Amino acid sequence: MKKHLAYILVATSLLLILVACGSRQQNDDSEESTDLTLRVLSPIVYVNVLRDAMGRMARELAADGINFRIELTAYERGESYNQRLRLQTMLMAGHGYDLIVWDNHPIKLYASRGFLTDFYALIDSHPITSREDFFLNVLEAYEYRGGLYAFPLTFGFEYIGINSNAPESIVDRFMKHGSITIHELLELYSDKQQQYMNEFNHLQFIRGNSPAFGMIYYIAAMGIADFVDFDARVSNLYSPQFAGFLDVFYHAFNGRHLFEFSISHFSHPVNNVISEMSQSSTFVGLSSHLSPVLALFTHEDPHFLNFIPLATDDGRLIINPGLFHNGGGGVDGSTWAKLAIPASGDGHLAWEFIQHLIPVMLSPAHVGPDEHGFQSFGRNSLVTPITRRDFEPHIMSVLASLRGSSFDIVPLVGMADGGGHEQAINRLAELNEMPMSILEGFNLPDVILVDAFTPFLQGITSAEATAQEIHNRISLWLIE
Repeated sequence: MKKHLAYILVATSLLLILVACGSRQQNDDSEESTDLTLRVLSPIVYVNVLRDAMGRMARELAADGINFRIELTAYERGESYNQRLRLQTMLMAGHGYDLIVWDNHPIKLYASRGFLTDFYALIDSHPITSREDFFLNVLEAYEYRGGLYAFPLTFGFEYIGINSNAPESIVDRFMKHGSITIHELLELYSDKQQQYMNEFNHLQFIRGNSPAFGMIYYIAAMGIADFVDFDARVSNLYSPQFAGFLDVFYHAFNGRHLFEFSISHFSHPVNNVISEMSQSSTFVGLSSHLSPVLALFTHEDPHFLNFIPLATDDGRLIINPGLFHNGGGGVDGSTWAKLAIPASGDGHLAWEFIQHLIPVMLSPAHVGPDEHGFQSFGRNSLVTPITRRDFEPHIMSVLASLRGSSFDIVPLVGMADGGGHEQAINRLAELNEMPMSILEGFNLPDVILVDAFTPFLQGITSAEATAQEIHNRISLWLIE
């Protein structure tokens, strides 16, 4: 509480200094202005929360005679591409906004050209915030060449569970994992296909509430990502290890379900969707909205078992920042937006606004759709705020709100009296401290995957030839 009060006092002082320095003036007589305006570019889905954060910050500053507002440029989903082109043109000309809500913008490209501000510089120069206030392992996953140019407000994981009716030997092997890679999943599925083809052929690979687990080429992209250094723009896909991955991939699918695209959004009731998935899928992937609650509690009649995080080959948990949403888009219901600050904008003012945005995002007020019909993301998700101090209060609030909710997640052990909450929080707390990573393979052009994988999965080309072909194609794409 003392730190919070101190923050308000210091933050207000900083903004007063900004005004006193004459960065925004009312007239030519150099009279000190009492107006502060933050220019924000955002998809329309965030309008409600951004305006609430503006109100919170404006009320605090009004007592000191400062009029704060945001000048919001909000756009519909169909306008995303044109808005990105317009933004890039503005950044190249040294203009732009003070704050950008990430919408599949090429953040690393912008950072490499000096268009963005390093958040570490803002954090370090602020008298109250420090790097230790945040989950540094998460921020490190977003780093680019030692800098932090995208700031996530929350983070979560993709949880994988196995069908309780899958072959016992496959279930036993899965249950020994604390986290699992896409390679290990494919090996388990390939063995299931080869050893139990007749009895369990109706169980396909994996389904979930995101395109990554519905389309085979996104699964391939997850494997490719482990063999490409996107920062150095170098491909290692010609390696025997990648050819080995392709062999497992081939035996798992072998021409079957090549273009299956099955996404199951978890509407009401959740358990019915899970039950339906259990009729056709070996694994299930859960990420969006409230679905991770199924990974934290034991169901009395489980359809899927041992929900564990998806990880990279070197054991880093894969953060789910919406990379699985819309083939690389910015957000989904479980992970709120990432933010970027243009170098041409007012970085210090933007950072002050972000400090007000985080608590508003977690506020109990954001439960229903806003005036645009969009959910105000944040509170009702079992994801972790990027600020360490907010982790346990937020999760406790979410778990308490689930009792009697319209989501059909009962019966779940511990849900009736809250007896399982401590165990769930402890498990999340342990996961939150693990090394983390972000997969970037979803940014690959679809044509690379389709053209190379289709003849391979049809048995026309070998694993070695396909590895070389994909390596050549991606190497050219990396240098473009």
